Amino acid sequence: MLLILTHDVDWSRKGPSVEHVLTRLNRFELSHRYRFFSLRENIYNGIQDIMEAEQRQGMKSTFFFRVLYDDNTTAELYSDVISELRRGGWEVGLHANNGTDLGDIQAEKKVLEKLYANEIYSLRVHYLRIEPEIIPRLSTIGVKFDSSICISKAKPSLESTGCLLYNEVVELPISVMDTYMFTYWGIKPEEVYERLIETLKLFNDLGVEIATILWHTNSIKMYGGREYLKLVEEIWRLEWITPIKVMDLAIYMNRGVSCKKVL
Repeated sequence: MLLILTHDVDWSRKGPSVEHVLTRLNRFELSHRYRFFSLRENIYNGIQDIMEAEQRQGMKSTFFFRVLYDDNTTAELYSDVISELRRGGWEVGLHANNGTDLGDIQAEKKVLEKLYANEIYSLRVHYLRIEPEIIPRLSTIGVKFDSSICISKAKPSLESTGCLLYNEVVELPISVMDTYMFTYWGIKPEEVYERLIETLKLFNDLGVEIATILWHTNSIKMYGGREYLKLVEEIWRLEWITPIKVMDLAIYMNRGVSCKKVL
């Protein structure tokens, strides 16, 4: 089974407000609380942790960046990180703020491409708020892959696996999302890894060829969220999984992996 690894960078380089962290303080161990309150470290930034873990295992994933963040800072603050991702072989995708206007998506894409110094082919709309009729039109602005749909939030579902073909655009439904595991699925932090592997194994046993995982960069230092790093460490022992970034799917499609045609 191909496991497409993706990460949304929902928060700016400056990180969250004190008030936002206070309501989630119990999700962090004492050392991270100290770093936030005493050193003013952005403990929502798990990008480097992910990169280091994946690099050790020879894996690469896709990071979706917003162009404009809620605190009115831009992706420019991540320019050094984006450059490092490009040089290291990771993929940078657009985490569009507006999923209802093709022109807005194109404008944000151009801004991010300047920072990435490369073309961007992958898209995910923030909060997954995309107008379905826009998906087949994304190819006109150079987007080849979208992953803004999650068909089932409440539980693991075969409907949220595989890939869909909207004209020339490949849609990758989100099969597993960290925040949905913590909320809708009702999984306790200490049970996250076991349930994650159980879910992926079930998909594989049922003949699923493609599953897409979304793990937010801001959850990596949280209880339960850091289980992604354990997955990375263990993934080569799970011989039934092949971890890839979004763009790599094109290679496997050329080898015969197919998507269900929608339009």
